Amino acid sequence: MANKHTKNGPIKNMEELCNNKITPKKLNDLMVKLEEFYAQRPKEFSIFKLAGLILRRLKSDRDFFMVFEGMRGTGKSNALMLVMLVMSRYAGIWRNRVTGEIKKIKPRIAPLPSYWEHLEVSFDFENNLSFLDEVEVLKKKFNSIDRYMPFGIDEGSKNLHKYNWQDRLQQQLIQLSDTERYQNKGFFICIPNFKELTTTFRNDRINIRIFLVVRHTEEDYAEAIISAKDESRWTDDPWHIEENKKHFEYTLRKIPVAQRNWKHMMRAEKKLTGYLTSISFPSLKTLSPEIWKTYYRYKIMNAQKEIVHEKGKTSKQLQSYQFAVKQFIAFLKTKHKITWKSIAQICKLSTTQVTNIWNSTTEIEQEYRLMQQHGKVDFKEEEN
Repeated sequence: MANKHTKNGPIKNMEELCNNKITPKKLNDLMVKLEEFYAQRPKEFSIFKLAGLILRRLKSDRDFFMVFEGMRGTGKSNALMLVMLVMSRYAGIWRNRVTGEIKKIKPRIAPLPSYWEHLEVSFDFENNLSFLDEVEVLKKKFNSIDRYMPFGIDEGSKNLHKYNWQDRLQQQLIQLSDTERYQNKGFFICIPNFKELTTTFRNDRINIRIFLVVRHTEEDYAEAIISAKDESRWTDDPWHIEENKKHFEYTLRKIPVAQRNWKHMMRAEKKLTGYLTSISFPSLKTLSPEIWKTYYRYKIMNAQKEIVHEKGKTSKQLQSYQFAVKQFIAFLKTKHKITWKSIAQICKLSTTQVTNIWNSTTEIEQEYRLMQQHGKVDFKEEEN
């Protein structure tokens, strides 16, 4: 039975264990340590410059969508949190030490004058982050945060693909990006493979990709590549995926795949269409153990939530389609010995999506298997 997002649900339990809010002092201490980290790399593009670019776009009455991608363990969630916290560093409740005036400040690039005291930080883990939330809860969270604030979807792969291809949840996320654009908020998603996103979502919504290439565990920082979408109206693929794939392999053609390291990858990535710059992300866990502990505890308690899936007519239809595809996959594998990669190409899906479908079990399939056990369905006859 799915966990429900109610007053008595997981969120309340989490709040009893930790506070969703970050104190101004903890946030300011983190900013000081981040400044020290980038001061040691004066020629590099910093997270402060990245946050400034995002905020300038939002304040020009536009929206912004960014993806953090890379292999598991490279630091996507760490980078997501750092970007969101830097964007939010001046947002919150402030008090004028001279006049006593209280103001609520939205995210901004420049700090307030020194006679202003930061009383409360706007960012909180409850509303600015989403872990496998139901669609309506996700909407509620997104609408609850202030203009120009960041909104992050961690565990994006699970969130977008828990019910696999063409599900209502994925359609609702696309609709959210359409209907709520006027709010000028930053939308951030962590996902291992960029190609897992639907073509419409990645081509029409995503502005920037941050690919985490390597995580240096001893030095406590990760290196990443920033790529931008081709805004030309003449291109069919604004990310030049196939073109860059060929160029990447050509650049590293003399280096066997098994011998390639992160330095080879960084060199090749910098030659691809859409490359902007590289960036380093220090470890939030090292710079601010308390903030990281709060985030990680929140993640653990929320990442396992089940999405309450609407069991309507459309849902049943999609389950039927999914089960049909699964039967088709079984036929290809057993009768023709076709590989996963070839099946993905035939179905116009990624290999990950195909394996997700294969590993999932829908209600319709459960009913079918139950009928099969009771002799009401002859699977062999159906295959023939």
